[in-house]
Amino acid sequence: MYNRLSSGEQEQAKHIFVQLVNPGAGTEDTRRLAYRTDLEQDWPLVTKLANERLVVTNKSKDGVETAELVHEALVRHWQQLRVWMEQDREFLTWRLGFGPI
Repeated sequence: MYNRLSSGEQEQAKHIFVQLVNPGAGTEDTRRLAYRTDLEQDWPLVTKLANERLVVTNKSKDGVETAELVHEALVRHWQQLRVWMEQDREFLTWRLGFGPI
């Protein structure tokens, strides 16, 4: 599905998928719940990814829309996502408060 996206959508997808992963601090990377406010500009593509069953959208208890990866297998076995995570690991770790940049 990723390969069928335009180059602009592929960049958006990278942003979305990286936002949906907690970088492991000495452990494996795991799925991360993100709020629509974290992905507002990319939300139409989030919806498209949800329709392709790669992402699950929902609402939190307080009614805020959320998104997360459909399964941990994407984190573990999709090589492209693993590459993106390694490229941005230091920044992602800092952004999420797991360590210094």
